[in-house]
Amino acid sequence: MNKLLMSAAMAALFGAMIPAANAAVGTANFNVTATLSSACTVGAIADLAFGTVTAFVAPVGTTTTALISCTRGLVGVTAVFDTVTGTSSAAGVTPTAGGLLSNGLFYTIATAKGATTAGAAATNAAIGSADSFTYTLTGAMSAQAGTCAAASCPATQVRTLTLNF
Repeated sequence: MNKLLMSAAMAALFGAMIPAANAAVGTANFNVTATLSSACTVGAIADLAFGTVTAFVAPVGTTTTALISCTRGLVGVTAVFDTVTGTSSAAGVTPTAGGLLSNGLFYTIATAKGATTAGAAATNAAIGSADSFTYTLTGAMSAQAGTCAAASCPATQVRTLTLNF
């Protein structure tokens, strides 16, 4: 029994010498910050192709579309065409421009902004998506003579649609 009491006394003595663990915790708050720079992207635009145009024949028209994706909620996005020699462009919701192909055919382009499809808001589980809309580009070419020293004279002119926001 002495041995048992002696063991218990020793355990109590050594237990008293070990400091008790402290359960208190220190905390501090901090901010998470980010500044968003709004942006828009323009998807690939298919050619505005008039096809084969016969001199002095009735007017020709064609369309293509540009798919635009922008920061959600961004307002005031406008489009403008590049200015090519002999053409004009105007900023606004319905910009127009004209151009003269190397085969002597003059054309005009107009564009109209379609309705905006709202993107999905970000959540803790998903990153969300952009707002999107289309610009429909409409080309027109009146009946005209053109310039061609052969049976057929194809021509291409590179144009640029620029978004301002």
